[in-house]
Amino acid sequence: MPLEASASPDTITIDIDCPPAVAEYLGQLLWGIEGVQSVEERYSNPNAAEVTLDDLDVLRVFASTNSPEIIETLHLLLASDTALNNCRITAQATLKEEDWAEHWKQYWHATRISKRLTICPSWERTDYVAAPEEIVIELDPGSAFGTGAHPTTCLTLKAIEQLALEVDFTQLSILDIGTGSGVLAIAASKLGCQNITAIDICPHSIEATKANATINLAERFITASTTPLAELCQTQHNIILANIIAPVILSLLPDILIRLAPDGVLVLSGLIQKNLPEIEEALTRNGLSNIQQQQEGDWYVIIARR
Repeated sequence: MPLEASASPDTITIDIDCPPAVAEYLGQLLWGIEGVQSVEERYSNPNAAEVTLDDLDVLRVFASTNSPEIIETLHLLLASDTALNNCRITAQATLKEEDWAEHWKQYWHATRISKRLTICPSWERTDYVAAPEEIVIELDPGSAFGTGAHPTTCLTLKAIEQLALEVDFTQLSILDIGTGSGVLAIAASKLGCQNITAIDICPHSIEATKANATINLAERFITASTTPLAELCQTQHNIILANIIAPVILSLLPDILIRLAPDGVLVLSGLIQKNLPEIEEALTRNGLSNIQQQQEGDWYVIIARR
């Protein structure tokens, strides 16, 4: 997944100071390290009207306490790549599960994604007054990944919303790969889809997805599990969502395409500009066409049709 936050009970947090120019590159490298659960961009002024990578303070790495060697691994990574010569670890701490819940509540509030879609923390829902046509997704990330506020998630939500205007979602099947807190699956259900499969390798994500589906009255439309994609039933889906990162998307692409219906739509997010040529070449090689890009800040989503 992209640079957003995640944690599980007794999680190590490591802050890395790095120049904005290499933040995206470092973030993708960090995601490939065993034991890293997620990475969060921390900004010097997070409440500014517009935040860019130039305002980056540190990258905060979240890793399991079951990976005590993670600090040494990160030091080796920073020392072994000349592009990361100016990056350094500045702090580390252990975050308890109860502290994690409060960590989110300090700064996360209702987020308007589009004219129709809004994500609202469950602890603020009773105070939030929605407009007549507004669709509100009530969310509690718990110890799972994702508030939906990251640009990659916003891009994917907007893509889902646009697709729902083009086709009848009540007749479609959707697969959400790397569901996190379930925000994409729940948005799809609120836009009419009644047949959604959501998977994630993290048990805490599936717990959060099921809990969030319940509070949004969507539990009967969403089947969530930790089943790996390669082991998932090869049922074909009309829309497949993958908001992860480019290397993982490329590694999963053969299994993704097996499960994409003949006239299906693939929505891939978690991408930066340098990823686009390789992703598009792989899609074209596998028979997908009408490939479109949408951008928000430094992030991209690709929509491709079979």
